[in-house]
Amino acid sequence: MEDYPTSFLSIAAIDEAGFAVEVENDEVAGMKAALKCKPELIIFDISLPENEDFGFIREIKKPITKAIPWRCLPICPPRKM
Repeated sequence: MEDYPTSFLSIAAIDEAGFAVEVENDEVAGMKAALKCKPELIIFDISLPENEDFGFIREIKKPITKAIPWRCLPICPPRKM
């Protein structure tokens, strides 16, 4: 899940490597997609807008999604020059 357009470079690289990629813009939509699609891996930005106190990590550790591996890929917002 990603909310910064600049992170789409990482997403494009994953896609070009041959992996199917589903992108969601917030943790609620991401969790719904994870439950529906049963992905092989969840990659997300720790600074998602609704992610208070690592709430998304707590959600994906619940029994229904516990078996899905996950990785946090911190993405910083673009800097204004």
